[in-house]
Amino acid sequence: MEEEDITIKENPRGFSKKIIFLFVFLLIALLYVILKIGDLSFLGEQYANILNPYLNILENGVIVLLVFSLTYLFITSTKKLIKSHLERIGRSKRNVKLFLTVYDYLIWILAIFITFSLIFKQIGSLVTSIGLIGFGLTLALQKPILNFVGWTIIIFGKMHQIGDVISIKGDVYTCL
Repeated sequence: MEEEDITIKENPRGFSKKIIFLFVFLLIALLYVILKIGDLSFLGEQYANILNPYLNILENGVIVLLVFSLTYLFITSTKKLIKSHLERIGRSKRNVKLFLTVYDYLIWILAIFITFSLIFKQIGSLVTSIGLIGFGLTLALQKPILNFVGWTIIIFGKMHQIGDVISIKGDVYTCL
């Protein structure tokens, strides 16, 4: 018997990427606290006078960075859990990838709406606008939404397996 040469490949970017992300996130959070306090005197009087009129704009920019970095962190951690669960219950790689892509887009859209509500601070009008837009889209896209829901039930409900014979309106199909 020949011995196999087993080499362990280390990912030098994996650990450092997490540390860098955490460091940047903490810097953004610290910047948000400083802007909320409104005391920029530590920069010097000249720079503080220049930046004081722009505190609101800087605060909104930091809010956007915070929400987007938290969203990225949430998506990366939950996608791993969802992927492992779907693979454990026997879903194909193609279906898992497609589901995770749809999940990714939905979470980013939600993050954008949360960002707008934090920036504009008028949650009532934002919720009303989202409701009206959602109603219009639901009415206009009724059939595609029903098709999408049906697809998710078929793919992830495990109703049919490979090799099953299905009859639809007299036509016989075999699941591949």
